[in-house]
Amino acid sequence: FAQIHVGSQGGKQALVFDPPSLNATKGSVITFVFDGIPGNHTVAQSAFGKPCEPLAGGFDSGYIFVPPTTEASASFPTFNITIEDDTKPIWFYCAQQNPKPHCVAGMVGAINAPATGNTYSSFAALA
Repeated sequence: FAQIHVGSQGGKQALVFDPPSLNATKGSVITFVFDGIPGNHTVAQSAFGKPCEPLAGGFDSGYIFVPPTTEASASFPTFNITIEDDTKPIWFYCAQQNPKPHCVAGMVGAINAPATGNTYSSFAALA
């Protein structure tokens, strides 16, 4: 299985998904680990052309709060998705708007993004 850290990079709080882009095969479980301390983030599916808007029928973790008193060694909340079709990219973002919109700040990610055309970098630039 693969893990994507939500709200942290290298153990430090940040408005990122880490890694922001990865490849996964059909049947793989992707675990989003909400380990930014403190944090209140989401993982919501979007479309390539609208990175900061929810995709109708897409996944959405809802807001997952990690209090500032959480120990770094704690068991952090998670959200899982299973890759149903590894030929189609999955685009996602954080819907948190406070204290500033996280998506616009670059808190976006992709699973199985193409290497050319609609790449992860192009998606992030649209956010």
